Amino acid sequence: MHALKSLHLNQDFECQPRHIDRRSQRSYALLNATALPGAAIHAILGISFHFQGAQIPAVANIISVSVWLVAYLMNRKGFIFSAYFLAGLEIMAHTAMCVYFFGLEPGFQYILLIIPIATFLQPPGRTLIKVSQAVLAILVLLFLTDWGRDIEQAYSISDTIAVYNRVLNILASGLMAILVSYHYSQAVNQSEEKLAMEYEKSERLLLNILPAQVADELKTKGATDPVTFESASVLFTDFQGFTRIAEKMSAADLVAELDRCFSYFDSLMERHNLEKLKTIGDSFMCAGGIPAANRSHAIDCVLAALEIQNFMNQMKEIKAKQNLPYWELRLGIHSGPLVAGVIGEKKFQYDVWGDTVNTASRCESAGAAGKINISGATYDQVREFFECTYRGKISTKHKGEIDMYFVEGIRPELTRNGDGKTPSAEFQQMLSRL
Repeated sequence: MHALKSLHLNQDFECQPRHIDRRSQRSYALLNATALPGAAIHAILGISFHFQGAQIPAVANIISVSVWLVAYLMNRKGFIFSAYFLAGLEIMAHTAMCVYFFGLEPGFQYILLIIPIATFLQPPGRTLIKVSQAVLAILVLLFLTDWGRDIEQAYSISDTIAVYNRVLNILASGLMAILVSYHYSQAVNQSEEKLAMEYEKSERLLLNILPAQVADELKTKGATDPVTFESASVLFTDFQGFTRIAEKMSAADLVAELDRCFSYFDSLMERHNLEKLKTIGDSFMCAGGIPAANRSHAIDCVLAALEIQNFMNQMKEIKAKQNLPYWELRLGIHSGPLVAGVIGEKKFQYDVWGDTVNTASRCESAGAAGKINISGATYDQVREFFECTYRGKISTKHKGEIDMYFVEGIRPELTRNGDGKTPSAEFQQMLSRL
């Protein structure tokens, strides 16, 4: 079966003329696969008639061989509809001739059943002509079935030969129907597989842009409603001295370095139940507690920030040993109410708005390189889990003075080895009770 598929489908599709559109490929492949067997069947019939002493039908079958070869060549040249039409007329004319010469007993009329099947596998368009051809084939079959009962056969053949021809014609009709059905099913299967693959790709792309719940709402309703969250946390990161170091790097190296950092940040999002929102230049923004509200959002943000901090410290050590410039990162987190939703009609973006977002940005800009700076609102939600150093009231642009804290790490008693980095089972238990 695999060899048959490779012989027919792969060759037919790969060798097709370039000007054939995608919608006509199935029709092209089908006729390519059946025209030569059709010519071979007529050649066999011609030889059979010759040995039966029926010379006129033998010559007629040789002519039919030529017609099928012409149809094959027309199809290869891209004249697909004309090739189908020619093949259909040949089948009807050949069948009528055989019934006239031999009557109904040999079963030549069964060949006509192929035409209605194959008619609608032709290229799209010209529906009236295709319907007319299918109806004509059925009318010819009905006429021959009635007319053939009374006609005086031009050639007399023995019962054995009649049975032989009937079996041959039924087998030929069945073989052609099987080939048509097989190639049609293979074309449908290929189309469905491609459709499924493209659907999966589009789903993955959509979920890379929007949260699953929001994407489902957008597909169902065609739009999304903004949602107000009473409590969520927003995390901002920004590279200190980015412009100065970037000026000394090639464009390719700069993009590769940013990609290395942001790809690692991305890997933390699902692990800590956070939603990446955007990157703006060298800044990274994510949030916790959206699109599904939860009580651990502030802790989730701080845990992710600690991992980001540790990653950047490792990068710093590696770059320093190589005597290369390195980036240092400021991180800022604030917790509070916000509104989340999708903006845009063509390039969708899931985003958040509100004073909480602005304050989180101020926490980042008012922080220090290599430090995680959180607001008093965030501190109130994480103080039982993390050790923090109070910085006092820090003046910020357009926000006045804000209580801020540096996160030093997880409380030692809540870590596995007391290093302030790896949460212990007790930490997880406290987190689950929120």
